Amino acid sequence: MLLRSSRTTSPKLTRTGSPRCASSTGVASAFNIASLASLTHTPSPMRFLNDILGRPSSERPFLILVVGHPAADARVPNITRKPFDSIVQAPPTAVAAGPVHAVHDLTEGGVLNGLAELAATASTGLEVEVARISVLAETRQICDHLGLDPLRLLASEALLIGVPPSATADIVAALRARAVPVTRIGSVRPPEHGTTLVSRNGRTPFGPVATDELARFYGSGQE
Repeated sequence: MLLRSSRTTSPKLTRTGSPRCASSTGVASAFNIASLASLTHTPSPMRFLNDILGRPSSERPFLILVVGHPAADARVPNITRKPFDSIVQAPPTAVAAGPVHAVHDLTEGGVLNGLAELAATASTGLEVEVARISVLAETRQICDHLGLDPLRLLASEALLIGVPPSATADIVAALRARAVPVTRIGSVRPPEHGTTLVSRNGRTPFGPVATDELARFYGSGQE
């Protein structure tokens, strides 16, 4: 566990702010033990770790770095990482294929939080079809076992792209031509429509995700 201190207890040192503390320390630590690190994680919020670890309020956890050798009989899903090109080239590929109104990367709170943020920024409503949202089989299996909602779960390396209906087919085709998985999951509605999920169970309003599912799970004390 890495923690950042907001003040010093030494009379010989003065308090100085460092906006790059978290990023520089985290990156340096990860590189230093890259041969062993298996996971970096930043649950939000992280203050509950101060209580668990008995750390003062002047220290703020900012990175969980899991380190160790795998067990001899360890088994992990055979998941192919996304090609780097598919991540960095998705926005310019979409823009070149047609008009793009918005691009938003997904992080904490998953796809639903990203959609809520997108709608709030654009002052629009949204109608989202749950069945069209792709979730890896491994992710769904783990979420079902732990009681997590995959749509409210950290979703790094995924993007939301807002385009006019007339350009959807061309942009989807251009992204797929570059081996970028892409699916139309919903449509923009007037603001008074709100943000709505449509599934076989009916229509359900949704909004910003206050706590990512991983943070909720860790905060509940479950193992």
